[in-house]
Parts: sequence; C-alpha cells; structure tokens
Amino acid sequence: MRGNQLIPMFESEISLKKEVLTIERIDDYKFKVKVEYDLFNPGNERTIDVGFEALSPSGDANGTPVNGAHPYIFEFTVNMNDESVPYEVAIVSDSLYYVNGKFISKSAAQVISEMENPNEVDFNYVYHFKAPFKKGSNKIIHTYIFNSSTSTDSHYSLEYVLTAANRWANRQIDDFTLNLKLNQFSDVIINSSFFDNASDWKIKGKGKYVNVGENYLGYLGKDNFRFYSQTGELIFKKINFKPAGELFIYSPPYYAYDHSDEFDYRSGYLPYSIEFYDRLQSAIDNESLEVLKNFPYALRGMKFNNKNVKDFYSQLDWYMPEDGLTPEKIKLTENEQNWIKNLSVKN
Repeated sequence: MRGNQLIPMFESEISLKKEVLTIERIDDYKFKVKVEYDLFNPGNERTIDVGFEALSPSGDANGTPVNGAHPYIFEFTVNMNDESVPYEVAIVSDSLYYVNGKFISKSAAQVISEMENPNEVDFNYVYHFKAPFKKGSNKIIHTYIFNSSTSTDSHYSLEYVLTAANRWANRQIDDFTLNLKLNQFSDVIINSSFFDNASDWKIKGKGKYVNVGENYLGYLGKDNFRFYSQTGELIFKKINFKPAGELFIYSPPYYAYDHSDEFDYRSGYLPYSIEFYDRLQSAIDNESLEVLKNFPYALRGMKFNNKNVKDFYSQLDWYMPEDGLTPEKIKLTENEQNWIKNLSVKN
C-alpha cells in the first residue's frame, strides 16, 4: 500500500508551514495514518481542489474497487479549520487526470469491466475535496486506515509519498515531523532516500540502528538503515524539509533464514519480536531449550551468565545488554509466561 500527501490540484500561492505525519500500527498488517497540516494563504479567501493520491495494490492483492473506492483504505476523513469536509473518490488511469479544473476519471463499473487480472490493474485513486482557505493560517487534519503489503519477503511493508509536498507554493515543508508507532519490539528497515543518516532519527526509549547497506534482499537500493526499537516509536524532525525521496518501511520476515520446527542454538536465529511465539514451541536439546527460554529476557536486554545463552544473544544485531536487569525486574506478558512454561525438548 502506498499513501501520499495532500496536494493542490492546481498551482497555488498557499504554502505548507508545518506538517506532523503519524503512522501507527494498530494490528498485524493494519495501520492508521494521521496528518496534521498548517498552511498559510497570503491572499483573499478562496477554495481550491486538494487531492490525496493512492496507488492501486499490486502483486498478490485484489485491486477491484470496493464501493467505488480503494479496497484497502478505510475510514477516510478530512477536517479543515475544525469543520468536517466531504470528499469524493476519482478512479484515474492517467497521471494527467486533472485538466481545466475537472477530474478525468472512470466509474467503478467501467474499470471493473475493463479488468483482465484483478492482481494487475492499470488505474489509481484520488480522494479529493474542495478546500475553503481563509486568509492567513489554515489547519487540515486528515486520517485514514489502510492494510499494508505483505509477502514471503517481508512481514509487512509500506510506502508513503513525501515528495508531493514540494508542489505547495514554498516547495518545501517549513517544519516537518514524522512519528512512527510500530508496536513493541519493532524491527524495520528504512531507506534513506529522504534523510542523510540514521542519527537524524530519534528512537524513543531503548533502541539502536545499524547500516545494512543494500541488505540481503537487495531491492531497496543502497543506504538502508535497520532500526530496533523496544517501544516501537521512531521520530524524524526536519526544518525546511525538501523531500528528495519517499518513505519506504520494510519489516523483515520472522523467518528470514532456514529454520526447522525445533530450535537449535548452534544454527538458529531469533527475531526482534514478541509476535511469533506460536511458531516456535520446542528445542532440539536441553542446551537449546535454555537459550530459547531466555529469549523474552534477551529482548529486554538482560545479561546472562550461562555461556551458551550469552554467546548466542551477543552475536545478534538487536541484542542491547543492560546492567542491573534481573528476571524480577522484567515484567513478561502473560503470553510470554505461558510460552516459556510450555516449551519442551522435541522427542
């Protein structure tokens, strides 16, 4: 799923002074987007067309419109200057879809009749509305929920178009904030197309990052950074932000390496996640069982005396050891406690 900025459909004197973009993971593959805009109109009151572009899903996903709208976007809302604003959805098949103040679009029935393969459609969506700008400062709050993309290569992935903000009169965002809220123990790769270094980001709470270059998949391009965050909250701030690339977030699959159903600490790998416990219920021997039982504690940074346990977790990129942590100071979830209790050596 690829989302976009709110953009003016026609050249405008209105400038984008501030934007706060919050992307929150609310379910395994479901995300909520909230965008808060402060825009400045130096002239008289006027109404312009503003649109949100959304690409159709691709790959192993059905691109058939649902009720004339994007099949994986839900609860779309626009609020301007504390007033709810109605919107319409245009289905477009050409990048030049707005001509002389009118949208060149197709009906849902028309694109459905023309579809040959619902997994490979040749149209996109524009959610658009009439924006009544008063003179001076104007605020727009825009929200929606969407289902992210997933594949055998990733747990989830999502893309958000940032460069469209350059279409406003000032050709930049004067004050930009991006908040990512990805749930506890998040592991994501972010392409650096719009930032210089991972140090431009703030990790809320305990976390770290590593430069993974082109990473093991290779299709994200160069200069990718892998972020491990215990709280799942990452913050990017930039003044006079002129985005030169888009936001692409990729969460590696839980089993990016070969695994058997029985964990073997000599060759196995454990991801930075508390969401996959049901996939791994047994160990190949007692030594591996001891390593596995300490997994929830390793996620939180506890140090270990047992050599096998210590050596195994010390070689994992995500491990962040912390002095003074003991089992008594770590509060495991009920699910984690039950998981440890039910672990066994495979007969």
